[in-house]
Amino acid sequence: MKLLHKTIMLAVLMALLSQAAQALPFVPTTDPESSSTEWYYLTTEGRLMVARSDKAVTTTVSTSTFAEQWCFVGTESSGYKIYNRQYKKYLGDNGYMLSNGDETIMYYKPRLLNTFYIWRYDALNEMDVYLYYDTVFGELTSFFGEANESEGCFEAISVTGGSGLPFWTYHDINNVGYRMIKSGSNLNPDVNAYLIGDGDCATQYEGNKGYGYVTFEASEEVSLGQYSIVTANNARTNFDSNLHSWAVFGSNDGKNLELIERRYCYPMPLANTEEVVIHVNDNRKFRYFHFASAGTLDNENLKLAEVWFNQRAHTWGNPQVDIEPTCGTRGQSVVTCEDCHVKKTIILEPTGRHNYVNGVCTVCGNKRGETVLLCNGQSQVPYYAKFMYGIPDNNVWPDGPQGWEKVNFDDSAWNEIAMPTASYGHTGGPFSPLYFNSVWVSEGQYLQNCRWFRRTFELDRADPKAIYTLGLVHDDNALIYINGRLVVNAPGWTPEPANGNWEWQNAAQMLNIPAQVFIPGKNVLAVYIQQTAGGAYFDCDLVMQREEVTGDVDGNGSVDGTDLNTLINIILGKDSADNYNGRANVDGQGGVDGNDLNALINILLGK
Repeated sequence: MKLLHKTIMLAVLMALLSQAAQALPFVPTTDPESSSTEWYYLTTEGRLMVARSDKAVTTTVSTSTFAEQWCFVGTESSGYKIYNRQYKKYLGDNGYMLSNGDETIMYYKPRLLNTFYIWRYDALNEMDVYLYYDTVFGELTSFFGEANESEGCFEAISVTGGSGLPFWTYHDINNVGYRMIKSGSNLNPDVNAYLIGDGDCATQYEGNKGYGYVTFEASEEVSLGQYSIVTANNARTNFDSNLHSWAVFGSNDGKNLELIERRYCYPMPLANTEEVVIHVNDNRKFRYFHFASAGTLDNENLKLAEVWFNQRAHTWGNPQVDIEPTCGTRGQSVVTCEDCHVKKTIILEPTGRHNYVNGVCTVCGNKRGETVLLCNGQSQVPYYAKFMYGIPDNNVWPDGPQGWEKVNFDDSAWNEIAMPTASYGHTGGPFSPLYFNSVWVSEGQYLQNCRWFRRTFELDRADPKAIYTLGLVHDDNALIYINGRLVVNAPGWTPEPANGNWEWQNAAQMLNIPAQVFIPGKNVLAVYIQQTAGGAYFDCDLVMQREEVTGDVDGNGSVDGTDLNTLINIILGKDSADNYNGRANVDGQGGVDGNDLNALINILLGK
C-alpha cells in the first residue's frame, strides 16, 4: 500500500513539475559553481530571505553582500534544490525540512506569476511537507500535511533579480545602494516594519512607535550628508501619529553604534507622502545606519512611509495643480516620483494680473501700489522659513546664535519648516480658525521652548516714503527683527479680538515698521518666539504700500526714459501690462493705448 501511494504521489509530482517547467521564474542549473549560473533573490511577502552561517536561510540579513543570492539546481524530472552562493549550502541543510537521505529534494510548486511554494514529499511519513513563513514567531519553518492558505501561514516565495547583481532597495544620486536589514522593539518587525525600508512610499508602517529602530546597510562605506523621512499618506489628518523625535547612528560592523545626531520635537509638515530632508554635517563614513524612533504626538502610534539615507535619485512625473494661484494669492502643484511615489509640493507664485476698481483689486483685495513682500499662510498654501529649536536653561531664555537676526548670517545649516506652525491642541483652542502646516511640538520637560525663524525677501529700492505693515499672530512672546534691528517686542500672546473672531483679518496685529530699516536688495525678517506655557502659534506677513507716481510704469520710483520704453513695448505687444500692477494705464481711463503714450510724453516734457 505504501509503495502504491508513493508511486501515485511521484506521478502527481512529475505532472506538476511538467506544468511548472513551461513558465519557470528562474533558470535552473545542474552545477551551481558554473560561471553561467543565474543567481536570484528570494523573498516571502516582502521579507528578504538570506543565508547565515548557522542556518541556510533566515530573515535576519547577513552582513555579506552576496548572502541573499541563490540558484536552483536540478532538472524537470529530478526536482530542484535551492543553493546559496555565500555559504555553499542547500536550503534546509541545517535542519529546515530536510535530512541527508535520498529524499531531500526541494521541489518548485507554482502559485502565481513568479511566486511558488517550496515543497517535497516525505515518503517515510507519506506526507507533503511545505516550507512557510510563520508570522507569529517570525521565522521560516515546515508543515506536514496539506497547505491551508486560509490560516495565513503559507506565504509564497518569489524570485527577483539574477545574473549575480546585488539586491538594493534604492540607490542615492551617487549610485550607493541601501536596504533595510533589521528592525526591533515595538516597531512590530514581524508584521510590517519592513515597509519603512521597502523603497515605496505608497506603502506605510502603522504601529507602535515604542522606541523602535530600523537598521540599513549601504553597498559601501559612505558619509551621511542628509537623510529623509517620508510622511504617511494620511499625515495631514492624522498628524498626532507623525514622528517628531528620533536619533541616527552609524556603524561599520553592524553592532557598535556611533551617534550621528538626535532630533527632538521636530515640526513635521502636515503633508501626505512628503519627503522631509534633514541635512547633516558629518564626514565619518559608515556601512550601516541605525534609525531609532523616540516620540510621536500621542506618544504611542506611529505612521511612517519611508526612511532614506543620503539624497535619493527620483524620476519626477508631470506636476498636477492642486490649488490654482490668483492675482494676489499663491497656489501649489504636486509632483510624484514615478519610481517611489513620494510627492513634492511646488509653490506657484501669484499671477499679478489684478483687476483694479477704484484702486482696489476685486479678486484679492490688493490695493494699487501694494506689494506683498512676505505672505501669510492662511490660503492653505505653505510658505517655508528657516528655523532652529531651543529650550530655556533654568528659566533663562537662550539668545540664539551670534548674528542670527542679520542679513549676512549663514543659515544653510538650519532646516526648513512648513509655515504657519501651531501646537497639538491648536484645533481646539482660540486660534482654531487659523490654518497651520506644521505642528509645534512640546512635551514633558520641553513644555517651555522657543523657535528662531528667518524669512528673506528682495527690495528693488529703499523708499523712505513707503509704508511697511507687519501682520502678526503669536503665542507666546515675540521679538521681530528687520535686518538685525529690533522692530517689535510683543510679550505674551496676541490679544483676543474684540468680536472674538480669530480669523486672520480680525486676529492679526497690524504693526507699522519704520521704512529706514529696509535696504535695497536682500532683506531678512528674523523672528524669535518663546513658548512660555500652553499652546503655540505663529504666522506673519509683510506688505509694502508705495505712493505711486503717475507715469512710473516700471515702478522704480521715478519717471524717465525706461518708463517710455516699457510702455511702447506693452503697446506693441512685446510685454504685458499685467506685469506692471496697473501702472501702464497712465491716463487713468482704462486700457493701455496711444492715449497713455501721449500722457507719458507730456509728463516727461514737463507739461
